[in-house]
Parts: sequence; C-alpha cells; structure tokens
Amino acid sequence: MAQCRSCLAPIFWAVTKNGKLIPVDLSTNLDGNVEITPTGGDGPPLATVHAQAPALTTGTLHHTHFATCPMAADHRRRPAR
Repeated sequence: MAQCRSCLAPIFWAVTKNGKLIPVDLSTNLDGNVEITPTGGDGPPLATVHAQAPALTTGTLHHTHFATCPMAADHRRRPAR
C-alpha cells in the first residue's frame, strides 16, 4: 500500500500489459473500470483497464487514482513542444 503524495489517499501501484505502472485506488468499486489480478509473485498486480466497468471479472474492480484524485492535473505530463 502507498499514499498519493498530493491528496494523501491510500493507493497501490499496478502494472499494465504494456509494463507501465498505474496508481489505483485501494478501495474496490463495483463500477470501476480497472480490473486487478494478482500475479502471484512479489511484483505489482496486473491492471487491465476497460473502457467501461466489465460485467464479469476474474479479479477485483477499482478506479485508477488519476480519475479520482482532486489534484490529478498536477501530475499530468505536459506535451513536448
């Protein structure tokens, strides 16, 4: 478990199929669109991001913390010029 450095909410880090780390809200949410599947190892769990909340899952559903953090804009990368 970790904590958002801006809003101090409890989060954890998961890895996408592309190998990118993604901050995820700790609490589960039935209308979440991030499916978390444990990998069985010491590494972060696998995050599968769906366009909308899936009807059936093999893991648990969460929201990405980018969607719920009130200070998310402070962490967005600015486009290169």
